[in-house]
Amino acid sequence: MYGRAVDATTTTHGVLAGVSESRAVRVGVLGPIEVMTELGVVGLTGRQASLVAVLATRPGQVVSATRLADSLWESAVPQDPANAVQTLVSRVRAIGGRNLIETLPNGYRLAVAAEQIDAGAFQLLVQRSYSAAPESAVDLLAAAERLWRGPAFADQVQIVDVQAEIARLDEMRVVAREGRCRALLDLDRCDDAISELEGLAAGHPRRDTVVAYLVEGLARTGRTAEALRRFSDYRAALARMTGLDPSPELIALQNAVLAGDLAPMPGGASAAEPTSFVFHYGRFERAAGETVSYGVMGSGPPLVFTPGWVSRLDELANGVDPRGRVLALLARSMRVIAYDRYGTGRSKGALRDFSLERSVAELRMLLDEIGEAHVVLFASSGSGPVALAAAAQDRRIAKLVVLCGLAYGPAIFHNPGVVAAMLDMVRSSWGMGSRVLANLLMPDRPDEEAFAAFQRKVATGEVAAGLLRQMYDADVSDVLPSIRQPTLVMHYADDPAVPIEGGRQIVAGIPHAQFVTLDGAYHLPPARDSRRIAEAIAAFSLASDAAPVVDDSGLTVPPGTLGA
Repeated sequence: MYGRAVDATTTTHGVLAGVSESRAVRVGVLGPIEVMTELGVVGLTGRQASLVAVLATRPGQVVSATRLADSLWESAVPQDPANAVQTLVSRVRAIGGRNLIETLPNGYRLAVAAEQIDAGAFQLLVQRSYSAAPESAVDLLAAAERLWRGPAFADQVQIVDVQAEIARLDEMRVVAREGRCRALLDLDRCDDAISELEGLAAGHPRRDTVVAYLVEGLARTGRTAEALRRFSDYRAALARMTGLDPSPELIALQNAVLAGDLAPMPGGASAAEPTSFVFHYGRFERAAGETVSYGVMGSGPPLVFTPGWVSRLDELANGVDPRGRVLALLARSMRVIAYDRYGTGRSKGALRDFSLERSVAELRMLLDEIGEAHVVLFASSGSGPVALAAAAQDRRIAKLVVLCGLAYGPAIFHNPGVVAAMLDMVRSSWGMGSRVLANLLMPDRPDEEAFAAFQRKVATGEVAAGLLRQMYDADVSDVLPSIRQPTLVMHYADDPAVPIEGGRQIVAGIPHAQFVTLDGAYHLPPARDSRRIAEAIAAFSLASDAAPVVDDSGLTVPPGTLGA
């Protein structure tokens, strides 16, 4: 069914294709009022057009002279309304044909079938599309749209009796266009659907069906970041104007996009497995006046995610930060807790202490706040040294996962001139610095510019440079032998931001650590790798004894690790 039922005040019979062309009269109200006779099209103006408009809102029904006079003259009704209406009817007949309007004892009515009024024909085509196959629905709804020549009942909006019909037809038109877009999506004609939906969204920015179809179409054509930005903009506008949250269906769609479930797949197919992922926010004070924000999603054994560098929880949720897709998948089977380091994202403040020790203390305060006896700690990128140092100190960390991390920064970033230049660029020219770093973190990906803008949004250049310096200088190699927790290390073979040597440092220092080499020149995981990474982490985290079997060539993940 391509559309939803809309209340109708008319009854149509037969199908448009079967209407006899020998009829002398048709009426057009989907635009300026006009009458089509066998001699051609006649345009009506003034009260003549208004008379036909009022009668056309009630095809097949008799309208009394009194009601017509009230509608057409409003407060200036003639002294003899019946005679005034009769005179007007005669003038219209002279233009549109004597059989256009019937005179009956109790009033007047249009002497044309409902489907001979373009609004009735439009309604009939839309109704037929409800039970049609996608290909037929696209054609039926395209034909329905072609009947419109402009706004319904153009120039008649001042007539009260016409206003309700205008609203009904306008709504049916939008629903019909939504239905055609749904059919196009079902036919995998996503680009055609997107083109039409863009126009709909411009005129109806808060229609959830339009937003849902547009987000779906963008995601299915690989434009994930754009799809999630559209949803984020809609959510912000909805909250600003109504104070409401998006519907559960839209939240589920967002989560499916985050999880990569709508991304293009081989053969052009796409899957649709909605998840249940939404952040519930909390906060704690790491010091007087210094508040750290954290978010919780999903249910199950707890997993704490430490942000790699700068972050914002909202951007994990809307997909601008690609690791959000991994967290969305993990939230199917685990309770995921993420936080923004003080001075970044939702944890706003003037950060001055960039020491590794202060970051470790902040992480352990989060563990105090959530009150879990045991957690899996998942660290990414520059937060690797923070997580490793914390694991060496805190036995509440039961298992450790590190993605594209390191233990000894000076061995990785060994050129002091390059390090100094990068820090100076980030600190003094954050616009350029954010783009250079985005290219390292997400090389040659379409959402690279969006990620650069995200970095500038969530932290100042001074904070970004301070936390970057922490990673460059980090050295936790001496504590690695004391880490007894099961540890899983994953790293891209050709990581352009933190070379794979960083992962090997960790594995060399923790003898029981398991290592997975991921193919590709990435630092932040692309959408197609999200499931593989999430399933490996979930299998490792949920195993009752040892971690999953992994080696440099791949890994074995028990099927069904992630919840539905």
